[in-house]
This record gives sequence, structure tokens and C-alpha cells, in this order.
Amino acid sequence: MNRRLIFILLIIGFSSNLFAKDTLTRHFDIRIAGFKIGALTAHQEQVNDSITHYNLTSKVSFWLFFRVNVDYSYFSTFLNGQLIASEIKTVTNRGNYTSTSKWEKDHYKVKVDAYEYKKDTILTAPITFNIAKLYFEEPTIGTKIYADGYGIFSTAESEDEKSFLVEVMGNKNKYYFKEGLLVRASMDSPIKNYEVQLIR
Repeated sequence: MNRRLIFILLIIGFSSNLFAKDTLTRHFDIRIAGFKIGALTAHQEQVNDSITHYNLTSKVSFWLFFRVNVDYSYFSTFLNGQLIASEIKTVTNRGNYTSTSKWEKDHYKVKVDAYEYKKDTILTAPITFNIAKLYFEEPTIGTKIYADGYGIFSTAESEDEKSFLVEVMGNKNKYYFKEGLLVRASMDSPIKNYEVQLIR
């Protein structure tokens, strides 16, 4: 797939929902020790039988020796079940970060500038499941999940019949599902562990 086609698909992703075949939006609270510190919105847009977009946005603010403000956006596009592009932008009062993964003919160009972590590499294996998909689809045991923010893969491991463990860079994140949809996640973070809980 050439860059021109990827560009066209990304333009479609930012276009009006009038072109979408089907959309689904889910809303979550973000909590630390039971206290709400922000909110996350997960949006899935089925443009047609081939193209699906996933968009996560969140905004949090909490105190950790100083005030921490974080605005987060995560946009990814799948074509015929394969990831072709994703971009994560994190804007904080302590710095801004961006991670991108783009399919270029026969490989992904991955560039990561995250908190205390940088990576510039090429991946050749097709990606069929990423973190954004977890908000709309329950994985199976052994599913290879792409963590776009770090440019690495993790394997979904079963915790019990209702949850999965996905370990990323030593952070053990647990995702809880009901009837195939995510209802809660317990997230490890290098800054502060937090919970993501479905509200509607």
C-alpha cells in the first residue's frame, strides 16, 4: 500500500460520520483510589466493509507532588482487518509526546517518543489487534496485541473467565469483559496506577 492511499484513508477518518456505516461510542471514568480524575471516550467507526477507525480520547488532572494534567488522543485505522496507521498524542504540563505506526508497502515504520522511552524501528509482521480494539472487542487467549504507544507486541493471557492480563513494558494491565465488551480495566503506569470504568 502506498503513502497516497494511506493519506486518503486518514482523510476519510477525520471526515464526517455521515459516511460511516456504523458507529459505537463508549464512555469511561478514570479513577485513582476510587476518586475520579478524568474521563475517557472510546469511538469505533465502521466506514464500510473494509475500513474501521478507532479513536480514544481522555483528559485527566491529579495531584502527585505537583499538579499533573494530561490530554491524550489515540487514532488508528484498520483496512480489511489489518492496522495501516495509528497515532498517539499526549499533551501534558510536563512535556508532549507522539507515537506513530504506519504501514508502508511491506512493513511498518514505527516512531515512538513516549515518557522516558524512545524507539525508531521497522516491523514486518501484519498487526490485526491493538490496544484500542480492546475497548470494543474481547481477545482470545494468546492474541498478539500491539501496544502502539511503545511499538511492541504483548500476548493476552487469561486471568479468569472474565479478564485478561496484557503486560506492556513490565506494566501489568488487566481488562475485564462482560458479554464481549470491556467494562473495567486496572492499569499499571510508571507515574500512577489507575482504573478505567465503564459508565455508559
